[in-house]
Amino acid sequence: MKGIILAAGRGSRLKKLTNNKPKCLVKFKGQTLLDGIINNFLSNKIKDIYVVTGYRKKKIKSSLIKKIFNSKWNKSSIFKSLMCCEKILKKFPCIISYSDIYYKRKNINVLKSMRGDICLLSNSNWKIQWKKRFSDPLSDLETFKVKKNILIDIGRKTKNIKDINGQYMGLIKINPRGWKKIISHKKNYYKNKIDDLDITKFLSTFIKNKNNKVFVKKIKTEWHEIDSQKDLNVARKNFEK
Repeated sequence: MKGIILAAGRGSRLKKLTNNKPKCLVKFKGQTLLDGIINNFLSNKIKDIYVVTGYRKKKIKSSLIKKIFNSKWNKSSIFKSLMCCEKILKKFPCIISYSDIYYKRKNINVLKSMRGDICLLSNSNWKIQWKKRFSDPLSDLETFKVKKNILIDIGRKTKNIKDINGQYMGLIKINPRGWKKIISHKKNYYKNKIDDLDITKFLSTFIKNKNNKVFVKKIKTEWHEIDSQKDLNVARKNFEK
């Protein structure tokens, strides 16, 4: 099992906090977001850890990781960063983590134990989290629907709270067979034009093919996404409780 952390973005909504460093190096709970994720992997005996870098790549320094540079980081979305790890993904099962999130190590353990070619976690506490971040949660949330532990809808804007059964946490496990299906869909559906594609949008079209199953495990956990200074303040206040 390999670990991949997608950390190419700047995080411009954090303003001065990311003027001279990438978003993943913002401090939370006494350490950087990146260090927290690295420790989560190590605690689950995942020692081969790759970090996809981009903005201010030289600022990311750790003897515990191997860096992969996304040369198009400022002209592409997160799916492009994932594609930078293709050589690894087609050979080994991998757990992929976004770099702007805080979560506990047990989440990696739960994901690691799941069966299926492509698996992800759903945060059962999403309503509480989003009400703290947004006065109108539906202004930011997207569809997330699950049937018999299989993802059937994700990534669409909605005004109906019933379209949201959970929340994609930025944590996903993919094995080589699952990656082969992802590459096939990328070629056939997107014609390899993926620079502006994020992972949830990709999954939304991927699962329309009944042969492309994404397995979901609901988990009640502490989880924070740090997109803005307000998010950081909310996370710090909530964690302190």
